[in-house]
Amino acid sequence: MKKLKILFAAILVLTVMACEGENCRIHPDECLTNIACTEEFRSLLFQPIENGEAVLLDSYYVKNLDNDNIYSFTNNDSQDRIAAYVVVTDSQLNDVRKSGSNLRFIGSINNEVVIEQDFVVGHNCCHIIGIEGPFYQGN
Repeated sequence: MKKLKILFAAILVLTVMACEGENCRIHPDECLTNIACTEEFRSLLFQPIENGEAVLLDSYYVKNLDNDNIYSFTNNDSQDRIAAYVVVTDSQLNDVRKSGSNLRFIGSINNEVVIEQDFVVGHNCCHIIGIEGPFYQGN
């Protein structure tokens, strides 16, 4: 029994010693502080479709269901032409968990909600990534 205790203590000490410094992450949603990221800015888009046609919304917003934050975006001309809407950008990277956070897209026409779509988004410590949902892939 004494040998088993010594063995257990040795394993514990080795485990603690192996997990020192910046490269030891305790939580799967943490990121290293010294990683190199590209400077590109990424956005994930959604194009609501009804009867095979893209739906042109009057307004929309996205609610982070994990922390109740609301995100409002302004589309650029090319996004307006294809009726694709921003769900999340790299600007929200710190608001979502690396492993995934739940977002709800809410779109309106004439002040009436016509679409609610859920998404799961995460990040790779540099950029936002889509995990689940009908993200717009472009043509």
